[in-house]
Amino acid sequence: MREMFLRSIMSVMVFTGLILLIEVLWVPARTHQIQSSDPNEDAHFAISPKAFWLPYSSADLNPGEPFYIFFRGEPIYLELWLRNNTRRPIPISGSAGRWPDLISWKIYKDGIEIGAKMVKLLDLSAEVKLDSTGRPIVGKFVDMSTLNPGEAVRKEITLTQRDGTNLTLGTYKISLLFEPRSLGSQFPLPNRQIPAGTDFGIKEIKTRNDKLNYYFHLVQIYRRKKEHKKAQTVINEMLKLNPNSIAAFLELGWLYYEQGKAEQAVEAINKAIKITEMNLDPENIVSHQTHMREDSISFLKQLIERFRKNPQ
Repeated sequence: MREMFLRSIMSVMVFTGLILLIEVLWVPARTHQIQSSDPNEDAHFAISPKAFWLPYSSADLNPGEPFYIFFRGEPIYLELWLRNNTRRPIPISGSAGRWPDLISWKIYKDGIEIGAKMVKLLDLSAEVKLDSTGRPIVGKFVDMSTLNPGEAVRKEITLTQRDGTNLTLGTYKISLLFEPRSLGSQFPLPNRQIPAGTDFGIKEIKTRNDKLNYYFHLVQIYRRKKEHKKAQTVINEMLKLNPNSIAAFLELGWLYYEQGKAEQAVEAINKAIKITEMNLDPENIVSHQTHMREDSISFLKQLIERFRKNPQ
């Protein structure tokens, strides 16, 4: 969970070459790097669930145990990204369609491949083009056929069962291949298949900590949808379970900030800092290790600085 926390505060990611990210809110990706003759033309293609990190390091995982966790009833969100870190414009549309159309998927549940008869992918949003700072490019005439150096494009999708219901309990693995050939020769190293993959688990909510993690994720979903009243209700539930929940005050700070209430946002983050300093959060789903406490405080203070300098 601490990695999710760091992602929610520090959104800067530095890569070289062309980056293709498929991300399922805010966690580091597992990457397959394809080497080229020019190091500035390397491609990074990755997928990682928009889910919770397990509260320990990858070294603690048992063989086959998923690194990311959803809870029963949660929607499985994924975010597709294509970022141009080369030094020239690249095409993202071609004779066979746009770049998301050129990705093939294989999905496994508990080690057995399940196909289109059992699961489906649904588009949740139109593509959004981002500038080199990660801000959306808006306007009537945004060129969606090409990415200039530093630009990116993203698209959100979800994974469900064929009947539209949420996926059932189990361990899932997703394998992808991106084939950019039809985008043309201006796309770096187009004549290849670029693989990526990840796994995630879906589990029951059994403990108070599970419920806090579930609420932590749910409030982020509501914030992204700008459903502020629902987000506030979930935060209230978190504070009923744990009045000293650092995660609850962190999300409350973001919720106030997104509603243009910068001073209230700062007050909420200051409460999170005080709780962190005094080690009053028994679950502490944001930072699970003591040696992270000073880092957490530092990042929370940076967040306050951001709220004050860049009010909504």
